[in-house]
Amino acid sequence: MGADVLDAAGSVRASIGDRFHVEVAARKSYLDALLPVFTSRDVSSLFPIPRYADGQARLIYRPDARTTFEVGGLASSDATDRSTPSADPAQRKTESTTLRWGRVYARVRRENQDGSVVTVTPWVGADASTLVSRFGGTPASLTNDATLFGLRASWRGKPIAGVVVTTGVDAEAVSASIHRAGSVTSPPREGDARVFGQAPSDRVNADTWSAVVAGVAPFAEADVSLVNDRLHLLPGLRFDPYVISGSRRTPVEGATPSRPLRVDLVQHPPQRAPLARRRGVAALRFRSDARADGARVVPHRRPRTPVRGAYYDARNDTFEPVLGPQSSIRIPAFFALGVRVSKRFVIGASELENYLDVQNATNRQNPEELVYTRDYTRESAITGLPILPSLGARFAW
Repeated sequence: MGADVLDAAGSVRASIGDRFHVEVAARKSYLDALLPVFTSRDVSSLFPIPRYADGQARLIYRPDARTTFEVGGLASSDATDRSTPSADPAQRKTESTTLRWGRVYARVRRENQDGSVVTVTPWVGADASTLVSRFGGTPASLTNDATLFGLRASWRGKPIAGVVVTTGVDAEAVSASIHRAGSVTSPPREGDARVFGQAPSDRVNADTWSAVVAGVAPFAEADVSLVNDRLHLLPGLRFDPYVISGSRRTPVEGATPSRPLRVDLVQHPPQRAPLARRRGVAALRFRSDARADGARVVPHRRPRTPVRGAYYDARNDTFEPVLGPQSSIRIPAFFALGVRVSKRFVIGASELENYLDVQNATNRQNPEELVYTRDYTRESAITGLPILPSLGARFAW
């Protein structure tokens, strides 16, 4: 188990006889509860404070050397509030997001006498996400509750010398219920041009609908060993058809078709800016029981729509932005340097590790969202956490 100023975590592993094994792990953040102890300022208006918790557990049963049964579960929750600081509470703009998900699975693995392996993993889960924005007199919210079912079955074997083949099928079904409440323009729909803090329309709107997405994807891949196992060729093929069904037809308007059911034989992912992170890690070991690590994180920048000007809406006493080309700019580059120094102590059969972890060691003000003044004449950014040293300990026995 371990703890620092950000969160606390613990894990337990145990064997029950020779055939049963149990593993349990959990983590919980408490930075949002710890900061008010040291300051009376509302720091959430200066930078977002993450709130998260997650856990997992699994039970493994091995009746013999070739067969394994496993059941397990995973759960996680994340919540973040982003605000623009303002001396006038009426002008403060806040966006809150929450995400909760859980999965329960069973897994059967069987090793055959010819060396092949058969694995079957059915699973079920639930997702729940919420977006609440308070940018004006009309609060807006978007909730998405989904139930998921899935199955993965695979066979892995060596039909001939030097060739390992894996083949199987992935099946997944998602049933989602979505509720949107606010104005006709807020919360924005996917693909809508938006600006953080933009006042919603005064025309109230609410909608509830559901959707089902299901697909079955057979796949096969091979690992061909060449040049005395020095070179490997890995060809693969996956056929990924899926079906989408909505709770209503698209209203026929002009040339817009009405399609209650859609079937695609091949899934084409949407063209979006990638959000994956590139991470480089460097480590220097001083002695066998002490070390220092450093890491930098430079994720891809998310696209945004620029503001070219604004006009005054006298009826609602608000300014409305004049937007430029959609998604033609990006949030400025993000860079974070982390440094960790640790020292381990062996106490009998136990181990104690003390560490100092410094996040954002350069104290860079990393932008997470572009924001504007009330009249859209000045642009600024909601920035992430400043330099954050954390002293913690980890104890294992």
